[in-house]
Amino acid sequence: MIRMDENQINEITDRLDMIIKIMSVSLVEDGSSPIEQVRKLSSVGMSPSHIARTLGKPTNTVTAYMVRLKKRGK
Repeated sequence: MIRMDENQINEITDRLDMIIKIMSVSLVEDGSSPIEQVRKLSSVGMSPSHIARTLGKPTNTVTAYMVRLKKRGK
């Protein structure tokens, strides 16, 4: 069994976060509005906190966008 130290785990986590960001950017790169970007990322299963980190926005802002999107759907 291979044991990893905390530094190795952090490095792997950082690399995975970067891969997620790169893939996410391809979904929202088309110049769409922030609320539309949130909709796209949410539709692929990203949580509000992950969307906020990916877009560089506060989690509260992303949550507010998601509430607006939910109201539109009704």
